[in-house]
Amino acid sequence: MKKMDSKGQGAMEYLMTYGWAIMVVMIVGVVLWQMGIFKMGSGGTGMSGFGAVKPLDHTSTGAGNLDLTLTNGVGARINNMVIISSDGIGGPANLIPDATAAGGSSISPGDTVLAQLTGVTTVCPAGADTYDVSVNVSYSNVITGLNHSGNGRVWGPC
Repeated sequence: MKKMDSKGQGAMEYLMTYGWAIMVVMIVGVVLWQMGIFKMGSGGTGMSGFGAVKPLDHTSTGAGNLDLTLTNGVGARINNMVIISSDGIGGPANLIPDATAAGGSSISPGDTVLAQLTGVTTVCPAGADTYDVSVNVSYSNVITGLNHSGNGRVWGPC
């Protein structure tokens, strides 16, 4: 009986040692992944974050220039929209159609607006092959009159 117990204890110690070692390697891997160490190449376009007003599409139209097509997902008409880059000089964006006028032009639920940001230093600077820009979108709900904002990131090739 004693011989069997010691074999079990040895096996358990073996599994626990390797289990802890594997867990440490996994934690280090996740931390490195979150830091962006494994990000390779342009990786295409993408976006993350934002609120109810989200980009449908985006592209760089040259050094310092970014075009965003945003859609109104609020569920109500919005106006007083201001889009700025929060990491670099640039903005507020030129909106087409103009949705900045208080009580004037507004964007219906599901409609889109083109935002043209210019002078953003982090969009395709000299020698860069990709851009990664933080964007702040603020607007007013026409029905309630409340102001809202959302932040997000867009990235893609130059």
